Amino acid sequence: MAPGRRDSHAPHNKPYTPQRSASAASTPGPPRGLPATPFSTPGPAPNSAAPPVAHPSTGTGTGPSPSHVLHPAYALPPTIPSPYTGSLNTSLSTILAFNASYPALEAITRPLCQPPSPSTDWPTLLMAVHERAEQEGEPLLGRALLEEVLFLVTRVLLPEQVAQNRALLGRLYSEKRNLGVRMLLRYDLQREARKDANGKALLVWGNTTTPSVVNPYFFVPPQSPPRPPTLSPYTRPLFHPAVLATLIANPVGLPTQHVAAKLRHHVSGLDDYLLLSDADVAAFSTGRLLVMIASVVLQWQALRENTEVLAVMESHGWEELGGKAEDCEWMGD
Repeated sequence: MAPGRRDSHAPHNKPYTPQRSASAASTPGPPRGLPATPFSTPGPAPNSAAPPVAHPSTGTGTGPSPSHVLHPAYALPPTIPSPYTGSLNTSLSTILAFNASYPALEAITRPLCQPPSPSTDWPTLLMAVHERAEQEGEPLLGRALLEEVLFLVTRVLLPEQVAQNRALLGRLYSEKRNLGVRMLLRYDLQREARKDANGKALLVWGNTTTPSVVNPYFFVPPQSPPRPPTLSPYTRPLFHPAVLATLIANPVGLPTQHVAAKLRHHVSGLDDYLLLSDADVAAFSTGRLLVMIASVVLQWQALRENTEVLAVMESHGWEELGGKAEDCEWMGD
């Protein structure tokens, strides 16, 4: 196949372009553009097993700090085994369980289960939840429901598709050793990468996971109240402090250090979503909460589409990524 040539299984344009081809109903299409980074990453830099590009800095770990300073979460040991399966089926099954627990949110969960559509008006759907609760005299219930939607996406859906995307990238870079890092379908290139003090992309090496390194998933900070008991099939996942370290950890048996270097994590606004704690969200105004949910959902939908395209490419032997990088529209500058 000629370099850069598109087959019928792939979308007709690059992943940042909103237009879709006539066949988009049956094939994954390119995602829409995403909003700007909502807030900067706080905290000091970690001392990871493999050194990040950014130099370690000192700090208290509280409050905002320069965007080139890494969050301490990158230095945590990864959770073994990972709680993330890296599967879209896991995400969709969780959405169905969530809907069973919160039937009042069916207008939200239905489009989440369906293939992403540019016609979905997320701000209107989310505002309707808030307004209906106010009309029924239960504004606190409306707020609680919206927070549950946000945590569903940030603690289940986004991590699952990040894990799936990274697994595909690992197999891709193992197969195509000369492929550049600027692959437009990468999970960590959907948002603008943060820069270090020298203006270069802020990169973090993933630790190599070994069975001897265990970090319990169900970690509750001492100041956090315990979750109320529930009989629902869905229970909000607890905040996972090591989510980033777990997602970017390199599996045992990764072919070469060359592949590990290609898989270095680009720090971006995506990381902020994954690190949202209960206290962070509780401090949001309702307006900011609504904007945050819409932004996070769009991020996940774009990642879902990109990952589906990668999976289709793998099934075709990565033939679209052969040839020179300048002839392949999936490669960035």
